[in-house]
Order: sequence, then structure tokens, then C-alpha cells
Amino acid sequence: MSAYPYTFPVSFPLLSRYTKLSEYAIDDIINGQVTITNIGEFNDIFDGAIHAFHSKEEMDSLAEQECNEVTSILESCGVFLPSKYHEESVKHKKFVFEQQRRGDFHSLDYLGAFVCCFSAKSNSTLMWSHYAGYNTGMCVTYDFNQWTDDEDLRYFVLPVAYTDKPIIIPDKNQKTDECEHPIIANILCTALCKAKIWQYENEWRLIFLNPLESNRRMSLTLKTKPISVCFGYHFMKTFFCSENKKNIENFNKLLLYLIDNDIQTSIITPEIGGYKLISKNIEAEKLQSFINKEIKNKAKYLQSMRFYYVLQNRLLNMLEK
Repeated sequence: MSAYPYTFPVSFPLLSRYTKLSEYAIDDIINGQVTITNIGEFNDIFDGAIHAFHSKEEMDSLAEQECNEVTSILESCGVFLPSKYHEESVKHKKFVFEQQRRGDFHSLDYLGAFVCCFSAKSNSTLMWSHYAGYNTGMCVTYDFNQWTDDEDLRYFVLPVAYTDKPIIIPDKNQKTDECEHPIIANILCTALCKAKIWQYENEWRLIFLNPLESNRRMSLTLKTKPISVCFGYHFMKTFFCSENKKNIENFNKLLLYLIDNDIQTSIITPEIGGYKLISKNIEAEKLQSFINKEIKNKAKYLQSMRFYYVLQNRLLNMLEK
């Protein structure tokens, strides 16, 4: 593991969760919880993959080595088998290793590794595009330093390590002097290691192991409230669809929660003349008043994108004041 330096945190940066402006995401905030997802549902095919061998050549070499050891033991006992038996044993061992390699690759999918993803950046253009519904969602920021030292969850929020090559785990059950629970350690190694191509995410993960859970998603009580919620530049587009009435009701429900709990509210805006995203604060009461005045009871206009951009300009003008 010396090739993969890793430091367990004693404190946390502000961590942000990019998500769509969906009913379940809003309910998560209001109910003080997060939805954690089975790692097999993630978009990166290598996410949570266990690599049992460096290469096929190494795997074949190990099969030959193990069969040679068995042959040597038999011969020391005076048992000499025809060469074809050795050849068949090597062939079978290669087959077994190949099946193991394929089976282990996504074994976290059925071992019950659940993850909730956060980022140490709240103004990432790529993150807003990829995970916040193409800028129609929100970015919910938490300060996990608010947890007390005896809060168990603080030991399950860990930074992702970005590497050029994956960690090789030949046997996830192998015990060592350093680790009392090898399966858990190997699951953590795998779940916290990602290719460097994803480094822009600055990701931290809340990892929860529950092999008895059959659902692909489950809720986990977070035991802390967000310190801020930032809405995407196009969050009002969620009101311009067939589900607009329900979406407006859910949004107002969220705003009431933000008001009651005095949680900072903002809207992310693009820098004109540059490629920078700027978060602009707005009082949740003012945003609620704007939504009720400009959108409520105007269902007949909520199909026109021209009307949408009129509303967006009005909101942006209000942000500039």
C-alpha cells in the first residue's frame, strides 16, 4: 500500500452534494437524511471494481506455479502422475482464476457497499452539468465538523484517492497483521480508489456497508442540517414541464424548510466573458415571494421557453440589486 499514500481525515472541508431538484432529494433535506446508492449503480464502470490480477499473463503464471507446487508435493510422497494430468490441472486452474477475476470485478455490487458522494468544490462547471440535472438541480453543502467526536458517521466520510493504476487485491479474505477485518479493509480500498481522470470531482464519500439490504438505494440519517443550498442557473426549468404543479409545490416546501432553519440560499450564475461560476446569495423569503408572484397560477404560460427566459432575466435582475 506504500504506492498509494492515504491519510484518514481528522477534520472535513465543506462538502457539497450535487443533485437534481427531485422530490426525493428535497425530502432528504427536510427529513435530515441522504439517499445512499449501491456502488454498482454508478456511472463509472471501474467504480468499486476489485482487480484480482495485474494481467492475464500474471494470472496464467500463478496457475502454473500452484500446479507445480501440488505436483512437487505428490512426487515427494511417491505419487507420479502422467504429464497430461498436470496439463489439465493447469488448464482448470487458469479457468478458475479467470472466473474469479470476472466475479471479483463487480463483487461490491452484491456485497452491499452503499455510497453517498460529496465534493469539496461547490462551483464546478462539470459537476453542475453532470450531477445537478444539467444546471437545473441544486448543490447542498454540509459542515461535518459539526458532528461530535463520538458520532460514528464521522469515521465513514472519507476522501477518494485518485491513482494511475487500480489497487490489486488478490484475495479479499486474506488476513494480515495490520488488519483484523480484511474484507472491510479491501472494500474500503476499492471504493475509495478512482482513476485520475475523475480527479476534477474532488470527491469525498460516505460509505455504508449493509450486505443484507436488497434494495439498490436506502436512506441514512445524516444527523446534521445543510449550511447552504445553491440552486442551479436553470432551476426554474423544472417548472416548465408536465409535472410543473408538483415541482412548484415541492420547491416551495423546500424554501419553507430553508426559511425556518435559517439556511443560506443562493443561485449559481455564469460569468459573462469568462468560464467561471459565481454563487449569488438570495434570501429564501425573497425567492419564495418571487416564485409565488411570477409563476404560481400561471400554468398556461409554463410551456413557453420564451416566458421562461423572461422570468430568468427578472430573477437575475433581482440578484444584482
